[in-house]
Formats: sequence, C-alpha cells, structure tokens
Amino acid sequence: MRPFQRASRSAIVVALAGVGLLLPTAAAAETPPLRLIDVVQVSWAGAPAAVATGDSVARVIQTDTIARWRNLSSDRIVFTFDAVLPSITTAAVMPCDAQGSVAYLNKVALDAYTKAGITEWGNRYLVVIAPRVNTCVWAGRGLVNPPGSTAGLLILNGTDDSFIIAHELGHNLGLGHSNLETCTG
Repeated sequence: MRPFQRASRSAIVVALAGVGLLLPTAAAAETPPLRLIDVVQVSWAGAPAAVATGDSVARVIQTDTIARWRNLSSDRIVFTFDAVLPSITTAAVMPCDAQGSVAYLNKVALDAYTKAGITEWGNRYLVVIAPRVNTCVWAGRGLVNPPGSTAGLLILNGTDDSFIIAHELGHNLGLGHSNLETCTG
C-alpha cells in the first residue's frame, strides 16, 4: 500500500505545528519509503555572516527533526540524513517573494546536486541554509508538494531551528497551514 492511499483500516492523524495529516495505519511488514535529507549552505556577494552552518543544521536534523517526524507519524514518515553538500555561491540575493524563492530554490538544488555528482533526486529533500535576509518575514519556506511526494526543497532564512525544519518538511510532504481551513459548524 502507498503511504497516503486511503484504506478501509483505521487511520491516525498526525499534527505538527497546527497542521494535520491523515495517514493509514501501517501493516507490520510495510516499510516507509526512503526519504534522504541533504543540506547545502548558500551565500552571495555581500551576504551577512551565516548564523547556521551545514554542520549545525545536520546535527539538528539528526538529533531532533528526524525523531520528531518518526514520533508524530508513528514511524510512517522516516527521514534519513545523508550529506552536507559543498557550499554554493549564488549570483543573486535570496528573494523573499514566493515566485522568486521557488526559482531560487530550484536553481540552488540543480547547482548543489550537480556539484555533488548526485543525479537522482526522487527520494531526496534538500535543506538550503541561507544567511539571514532581514527583509524576508519568514524563517523558512518549503515548497508544498502533492501528498505522497518523496522529495522536496526548503530554505532556511538564517536559522537552524528544528521546529522550522520539521514544519517546512511538512510542506514538502503536501501539508498546508491548518489556519487556511474554515469550519462552518
């Protein structure tokens, strides 16, 4: 059975940062899909000093973020840390707007995976660490993928906070913000 397929069996609801996810309960023999997390640090000419580093974010992912997702999903969503990729220098400052940051993330991913010699990204999540851009009102931004996706991109704006990383990975898994839903009674 695929991880997000509806089932006649009972289901569990996972809540993370105010976002709910309906997951079918797993049969004992089912193995969650392989979900690898890579980290890359970016910078640009005139960028401020980085608050977070590839190594600091890797430690946070390995010691907290992975366990958080395993616990909240009853081991249905399992991430594995894979690598800190070589740093990337971009020609432009990280944009704050949605469209610009999506294009930026895609360009960084292409550059980072090419530089690292990784050609298959189908089960990889790339955490991009950027120096703090004060004009951006967000601490992290994750691309919202269709449910069931096993790959994703997210960017951190000068932070290595595990909650932010876990939240943005939720977007990569297809979760939106629960406050966008309105109950009428």
